[in-house]
Amino acid sequence: MKLTAAYILRLLKSPALYIGVAGCALIALWGIISAGNFTSAEAFVQYIRFTGTAQLFSDMMDFGTYRKLILIAACMPFTAAFCTEFKSGLSKQIILRSSQKNYILTHAVLNFLCTFFVSFLGIVLCVLALSLFFPLIGSLHNEYSDTFGRLLNNENTAWLFILLKSLFFSSSLGAWSVSGAAISALFPDPFIAVCTPLIMSYIIELVTIEADFLPDLWNLSRGYVSTADGIFFSFLEILLVFLVLAFLFGTVFYYIAKRRLDE
Repeated sequence: MKLTAAYILRLLKSPALYIGVAGCALIALWGIISAGNFTSAEAFVQYIRFTGTAQLFSDMMDFGTYRKLILIAACMPFTAAFCTEFKSGLSKQIILRSSQKNYILTHAVLNFLCTFFVSFLGIVLCVLALSLFFPLIGSLHNEYSDTFGRLLNNENTAWLFILLKSLFFSSSLGAWSVSGAAISALFPDPFIAVCTPLIMSYIIELVTIEADFLPDLWNLSRGYVSTADGIFFSFLEILLVFLVLAFLFGTVFYYIAKRRLDE
């Protein structure tokens, strides 16, 4: 616990954490405002009032480009921490005051949590800022029938939709970030640590889209489920899938990092 607390304190003092949150917020904002081609600021304002902040947020979350950029920004604060410490020799000094197992597990857990919170906070802060000036539900009102989309049919539940969709997406990013830590333990390089989650997410999501026997990670990260189990059980299903994925990547990271530290 002392090691975890020390890392959290170091993260809270690190500018990289706040730059990551700001980066996620700005990318989300970019994705929202680039939904249409505007000739003037007045046209932009009218478009948001007509469509609604929640709907524009949903549209942004469904496009791959901005999602992948947010992934990179969310991974920057901590994903490269292990390989950086290993290359500098700091790992051995930390292990002397703690233990190898505790050190590796701390990195795996904090990788997931840091990426999750950086992404989640950045996206939610972006939507919150927009909602102060523009309505959540615009005059263009569509009826949705999917499990979580139905929350957009009522302005009172629009924020629940935003929070849940941000949570699912950020959970997927947390899992992908652990894959970056695992590969960077094998090839200690900060660039590999940050770029691996992007590559892994592309490849594995494509595989799960095509393979009927695997959960569709792309759609699950967007809050789309193929079953009609209701919000609660669909919520548990999506979280469980990404927690299992994070556990698998974490297991790979544990054994690669252990071999590295034993050398």
